[in-house]
Amino acid sequence: MPTTLPRIQVTITSEVGHALDMAEQAWPGRPRSELAAHLIVQGSKTLQEVADEKRRLRRQAVEESRGILSGVYPPDYLVDLRKDWPE
Repeated sequence: MPTTLPRIQVTITSEVGHALDMAEQAWPGRPRSELAAHLIVQGSKTLQEVADEKRRLRRQAVEESRGILSGVYPPDYLVDLRKDWPE
């Protein structure tokens, strides 16, 4: 079907061919161009899930380490430290 949207060309390497074969099993009877589009969308969703999981793990690490240095430094220790600094 004609479109005004931009198009790309993809060389079917052995890895791309394997991915298209797997896509054919998941979405049988569809043309290869449609399978390629499905793979791109699925890949994007997977990358977003990986990014979301990394973000979740970083936040979890921050939460788990929150406050672990409480009480290590006495009150106003920076004032005492800076007393010896040149002005």
